[in-house]
Amino acid sequence: MKILCGLTLIFTVFCANADSSIHSLDFKESLAILLERSPRFDSAKKTFEIQNLNAVNAKRSWFPILDLKLEHGLKGEDNSDEKKSGFANALTLRTVGNLYNNGTDLIRVDSTSLRVQMEELNLRLEKERLTFELYSAFLRFSDAQYAFEIQIKQNEIINREYKNIFELYQQGLKPQKDYLRFKAELKRSELELLSSKNLLRKAEIEILKILGLTTDSDLDNYHIEALPLDLDYVGDLPNTNPSLFKNLRYMVLGLQSKINKNEALIVKSQNSPEITLTTQGSFYVDDYLKGKQYIKGNKEIEWAALLSVKFNLIDWGIADRKIEAAILQSYVAENKNRDEINDIISKNEALYLDILEKNSNYILSKELLKVEQKNYSYIETDYREGRASYLDLIFANRDLLDSKVQIYRIFFELKQLLAQFKLLEGELYDSFFNK
Repeated sequence: MKILCGLTLIFTVFCANADSSIHSLDFKESLAILLERSPRFDSAKKTFEIQNLNAVNAKRSWFPILDLKLEHGLKGEDNSDEKKSGFANALTLRTVGNLYNNGTDLIRVDSTSLRVQMEELNLRLEKERLTFELYSAFLRFSDAQYAFEIQIKQNEIINREYKNIFELYQQGLKPQKDYLRFKAELKRSELELLSSKNLLRKAEIEILKILGLTTDSDLDNYHIEALPLDLDYVGDLPNTNPSLFKNLRYMVLGLQSKINKNEALIVKSQNSPEITLTTQGSFYVDDYLKGKQYIKGNKEIEWAALLSVKFNLIDWGIADRKIEAAILQSYVAENKNRDEINDIISKNEALYLDILEKNSNYILSKELLKVEQKNYSYIETDYREGRASYLDLIFANRDLLDSKVQIYRIFFELKQLLAQFKLLEGELYDSFFNK
């Protein structure tokens, strides 16, 4: 009795959020916090930025490089005729450009562009995964919250019946065994209520830990809001497997295959006659600090445009073995990608079957709940009119409680499967903001 009153008071304060210092978090607000604080998502963003920088560098590698070199210091000469020493300075301006090198730069530019696309997909994929992890935790919390509310209501019913039995027992209208049975049932209900409350708290702490709010003050100052419950609409059910071509991981594997082929091409090009076209130029002045008139008469200007052809005459088969190893490595990587693609296809098929099965269970659980509600109503009436025993009433109450808990559990499990379906098609995050 005292335990029930205490739990009811705690739950009332917990739901009402009467303390102004407690901050309530719904799913969308929590998701924003997660994406802002997650080290995984931050690493994915930085990796994407790194690949963008590499892609720009690959394209700019064709542009001529301009270097300026200034020298100052002491310089001396000791010849047979005369000795010279003193302060010296020099200016050198040099430019070098590599216009063509067997096409390897073109392949590297293509590979860096593919890596940019791949990391952009990985960034989206990480966002989708974090969204799914948080949403799954919210589903577990919501299930625990509604189950706790059911436990409170059921406990109130048992407590009311216990009071009635106790009064009838004191009046001598009910035997002691009825009184003791209801008292034991009340204690059992209070234990289940305590267990349900602990499960709810653990589910809330799980969400706060995902958000990185792990200090004692965080655990006390934040309250999680359960997801809305509508038993009449669980979500749009798919009529086929998740699309393989929408799967972000499948797209990443496709880009990785192209990069692997490019790496093999680069190794192959190294065994061909190496043709390079380079340009270079330099401007040199000794003692440039003496002024313009001195520079005009003492400057040195050089330039060149060179076409070089390099042949590998004898390397004892090293280059050929490198090419063969690169080709074999690309085959190994391709086989690994195919295995992962087959795994994706298998999981897609299994998920669709799980959704169909869980939806059938959900429909049956709704029908079962209606039956149990009617059954409890009839037995309660019969019990009050003396046509049913106290055991019939206790068992009917337990069956009703189990059917309520079951329908909520199946409801949230089906919601999680539908969220996983959207995750596999890369549409989970957007589905919460494009409604």
